[in-house]
Amino acid sequence: MRFFTIKNVRFVQFLKNIQLIMKILIVLMLLLLTNYCTAQYCPGWRWDVKALADDEANSINFTEARTITFEQLKKLDHLELNIGDWFMKRRVEERHYVKLTGKIIEWKIEPNDYDYHIVVSDGTNYIVCEIPNPECDGVRETVHAEEYRAARAFVRKLPNIEKNGWHIVSSDIGEFTLYGVIFHDFEHAAFFSMPHGLEIHPVLKITPADNTP
Repeated sequence: MRFFTIKNVRFVQFLKNIQLIMKILIVLMLLLLTNYCTAQYCPGWRWDVKALADDEANSINFTEARTITFEQLKKLDHLELNIGDWFMKRRVEERHYVKLTGKIIEWKIEPNDYDYHIVVSDGTNYIVCEIPNPECDGVRETVHAEEYRAARAFVRKLPNIEKNGWHIVSSDIGEFTLYGVIFHDFEHAAFFSMPHGLEIHPVLKITPADNTP
């Protein structure tokens, strides 16, 4: 009888140890989640290039944006990219600071990295423009983090109707000029995107267009 009592005591102690380990794991998970909310890890395809967090971003001249049109963007080189080009360095076209004018059709928050995914059109053509999440690790430390915050705040203030996760911007407002850097994304099934996957990513600033009353 004594043997079984000792065995039972050891089993109870074993269960208590398991409970203690579980509590420690829960605390660690909560700490990790808290840290994620304040400094998010945002992995993604060519992510450092998208967010101007790569070393080559220092070679871009941000003092004056070059005007570019939708038609000019469509004529840029078509690169056969795929998911395997994860760490591809910045291309020549991706060293240009440009400004593009069009109507903001709709926008949403990307579920994986919380970028603002914005659809812009000139009435015929469409392009995806994205504003990075300034709270991501690596982005908060860049000189552009405040620009991203200001641009995202500008987008949120646009009159819109939310539908299925998208913010449909009022068609009554005029055009806007978006300032940013050209980015070669791989072709994917994004709605209203350039046929060769070209984007303005990141967007650094948005202003009412000169021709907007």
